Amino acid sequence: MAPKSDIPGNFWRELKRRRVVHMITIYAAVAFVILQLVDIVAEPLRLPVSTKALVIVLLCIGFVIAVFLSWIYDITPAGVQKTKPAGAIRHNGLTSHASSTGWKIATLISVLVIVALMAFNFINKGRENSDISKLKKSIAVLPFINDSPGDSNQYFINGVMEEVLKNLQNIKDFRVLSRTSTNQYKGPDRPTIPEIAKKLDVNYIVEGSGQKYGNKLVLRVQLITGRNERHLWAKSYDRKIQQTTDIIEVQSEIARLIAGELKATITPEEKQLIERTPTSSLTAYDLCLKGNEMVRKWRYTGDSIYLKLAHNLLNQSIDIDSEYIDALSAKSMIFSETRQFDSALVYSKKILEIDPENSEGYNGIGLIYFYSNEPDSALKYFFREDEIDPNNPWTNLAIGQLYFFWKNDVIKGFPYYQKALDYGGDSEPEINQNISYVFFYIGDNGKAEKYLRKAIYLRPECELIRQYEQILFTQGKYDDAFHFLDSICSITDCGKYCDMTRFYIYTTQSEFEKAESYYIKTVDAGFKKTVFDSVFKANYIYIGYLYNETGRRKEALSILKRSIERDENFLKGKNNLITLSAFKLKLAAAYSIIGEKNKALRYLSELINSGMFVEWPFSVRTFPGFDKLRIDPEFKAILKRSDEKKASLRALVKNMEQKGVINM
Repeated sequence: MAPKSDIPGNFWRELKRRRVVHMITIYAAVAFVILQLVDIVAEPLRLPVSTKALVIVLLCIGFVIAVFLSWIYDITPAGVQKTKPAGAIRHNGLTSHASSTGWKIATLISVLVIVALMAFNFINKGRENSDISKLKKSIAVLPFINDSPGDSNQYFINGVMEEVLKNLQNIKDFRVLSRTSTNQYKGPDRPTIPEIAKKLDVNYIVEGSGQKYGNKLVLRVQLITGRNERHLWAKSYDRKIQQTTDIIEVQSEIARLIAGELKATITPEEKQLIERTPTSSLTAYDLCLKGNEMVRKWRYTGDSIYLKLAHNLLNQSIDIDSEYIDALSAKSMIFSETRQFDSALVYSKKILEIDPENSEGYNGIGLIYFYSNEPDSALKYFFREDEIDPNNPWTNLAIGQLYFFWKNDVIKGFPYYQKALDYGGDSEPEINQNISYVFFYIGDNGKAEKYLRKAIYLRPECELIRQYEQILFTQGKYDDAFHFLDSICSITDCGKYCDMTRFYIYTTQSEFEKAESYYIKTVDAGFKKTVFDSVFKANYIYIGYLYNETGRRKEALSILKRSIERDENFLKGKNNLITLSAFKLKLAAAYSIIGEKNKALRYLSELINSGMFVEWPFSVRTFPGFDKLRIDPEFKAILKRSDEKKASLRALVKNMEQKGVINM
């Protein structure tokens, strides 16, 4: 009987004799190759995130079976045979040598495969980590998919997505797009991940799906590279939501893990923001999520029933927790958007009473003064918010707009537009749209078109399309405008806006029959009432000119005098410089058409003297309503001063670019 101390050694020799060690080595190599293949094919075949885990479980089960079988059976030159006990072996030199040599070769090859794959993985992982550290940490969070039965829990999944988005935005190492840029990418018909990433100009995509049953939440979130759709990180959560902290912990953990994966730094202040518990009441939290969902539906549909539901739900939330800042902020925003500024101010001031350093409170009050045309007060609060949250693109955009629209200081506003572009990225349509208008104002039409094309590319909305059409045709680029109309209007629901622009162009070209046919189409499409109420739509000036030129002077006079009366009354109110300038331009055109030259020149002089010489919604240079003034010396002097002013502004902008203050 062998000594007890030899038992481990004997067992090891028996494992080797029965080829178990060889089998383990070969099995490990094959398993390693299989896992690598799963990694390669999972993304292009869109296999579930759980596929790799399932394969690992199956390989573990297979390993146990393989060890068991290799202990009992052996592969010999004579075939598969049951392995004989050690004492029953009769040595046959040739057979033993041939069998052993084959196993040794297979084992050696397996070891080499494992070493090669490990080296490849190590080098590849190092290269991938290096690539990640070099890439800009730009992220788009796509709308989460609601896997719950029906839509009753859509509000909750949307709320989780919103909080994940906000948490990522709180990390300054990241550039995270707003929901408005990504909301279009929901549903099964959305483009591929690489297509979305290219369109939004981001390097990473976060997508997720979840379902809620009672107080149970199942959530799956993953981080994907935009260029090649490689899954960098994924995690599933299965939690019971019994208190607010349960859901907050999930949302904050997602942000922390994504930051870790992308080697982003989270400061202590950012960590505190991410882990903040907004309310201790789960009921108040849930009511606020439902209220925010109603706000989204109201904004999308314009249906006041959603607005009433939002107010009711948010009021219930605040009744439960009177210091719930998210609910107070939502109420303030609703009142601001519906121009109930006194009520909005009450809620925003309440936020600052609770937390004097809360950026949302300063933003809310800033927006109230912004919308109520009080630029100095708005700037005061936006500057304070900018001190607390200096990388907020929307605050910087608002400051830029205030300098431009109210202060007539486009140069002072440009650095804030640049900051909005830097922090929000050029993947935000609103930022691109506003920058486009500024360049159009200073006469840099090339950049105006460039930024507006980008905005339309990101979100082909009718208002953006209308603005681009205006830029083209006010420059006299009629063929380009028609080409754009023909290409864009067939693939959007903006037909009435396209018809309105065709009406403008044909009127300008004196093709009055075609012009009038398109005007009738805009009236039939519902513009009969709304065009006269809008500042920048000049249908009444154009139709007045058309009637005047086609022998219907009495009708033309009636339309133009009505327009004059209304616009002059509007000038008595408190409005920003852009709005006032647009009305003065319309008044100058109306007086020019009816032959009151002095009044037309007076309004044009006021325009140039104010330093805000807009050419919107028509150009003084191309609109035929000004033809009666073109030989007048004062008219020519006004145009010359306008050209000099715009040239001076362009020179200042170029100087800022050369100094590196802006990079547009």
